[in-house]
Amino acid sequence: MDFIDDGCNWYIGSLYGLAGVGEKMKSMLDYVKLEQKINNQILSGNNLESFKHDYTAAFRDIVIFATGSSSNAATAARLYLQKITNMPVYVKEPSIVMNYEDIQTKDTLYFAISQGGHSSSTINLVDRLQKDGFVVWTLTSKPESPIAKIANNVIDLNMGIEEMPYVTAGYVATILNLFLLALLIAENNGSLSADEVSSEREKIEKVVQKNSFIIEKTDEWFKKHKHHLVNNNRYVTISYGSTYGTAKEAETKFTETLHVAAHGHELEEYMHGPYLGLIEDDVLFLIDPDGKLKNRMKTLRQFLDQHMKRTYLITLGDEVQYDHDLAFDLDIDELLAPLVLTTPIHLISYYLSKEKGVDLTQSYYPDFDQITKSKI
Repeated sequence: MDFIDDGCNWYIGSLYGLAGVGEKMKSMLDYVKLEQKINNQILSGNNLESFKHDYTAAFRDIVIFATGSSSNAATAARLYLQKITNMPVYVKEPSIVMNYEDIQTKDTLYFAISQGGHSSSTINLVDRLQKDGFVVWTLTSKPESPIAKIANNVIDLNMGIEEMPYVTAGYVATILNLFLLALLIAENNGSLSADEVSSEREKIEKVVQKNSFIIEKTDEWFKKHKHHLVNNNRYVTISYGSTYGTAKEAETKFTETLHVAAHGHELEEYMHGPYLGLIEDDVLFLIDPDGKLKNRMKTLRQFLDQHMKRTYLITLGDEVQYDHDLAFDLDIDELLAPLVLTTPIHLISYYLSKEKGVDLTQSYYPDFDQITKSKI
């Protein structure tokens, strides 16, 4: 793929008529701003029709194979899937399963996710499982990708192709598709009635429409506080529940876009050792879905504020301690929070890369995939 050297504008094909071939398009920011349109496309589409006819009532659990941002998205969606389907849900790294686990259970519902369709570890695992007689449903945004070509059961994420390698829209689209799959499974296995499925879908649709509001509030916040964020090289994110996946996505995105070793932690896990590595100048984000552990997070912040220059709270709620906190004051089920609470992280990582002069169109290690074969 060719790109021009003026910021992060790319020459790519069209996506839902928003760009034509030869037009200058899309940076991470462009894709974040497309999320609401893409998600509405997914909600109104029929890309899950083929799965609707699969018999899911006999399965006892769900296993999702994914790595990188796909794994972060699966982790963010896991608790909602588990609640709605009334089945245990596990997220596993393909490489570990491929090399160290012997899969024998036929009553597990398997999904594999590769947004771009080029992850070699996921491709190899899907191929092996299929040859061993297992049914695997593969989610990807690229129907012509290597994983789609070898997969027997492909679910198109129905979002077009995200050309920027640091995925944003694809991350949220993956979560949304998993939520919708959960509703299909729940109706099929009887864990939810048709009316309950309809009610859950309505809740999801309302959350999706908040994307533009989230972007506007985050933009205002970043302009006001960016001078405190730029001159640092250590970024730590802590969260809990469904937004643990958001913290891991923050780890991924800050590392990718800022070329620093960022870290993402689950709230309680951070308290069991990692807190000893804090430095007073760290940029530390507390992501709060305004859920069950909000008081536990407040307790941690009391400690952190005694030892750090400042901490940043990003919350769905309305309670803030400082001017530099970002509160959205939205009444959203905490298990649906990843649909919107990852957007601030993607925006902050992109804006900081621009402030720091990191050129996201440049491949800093062009020999990486050539040597490691991580992507096919």
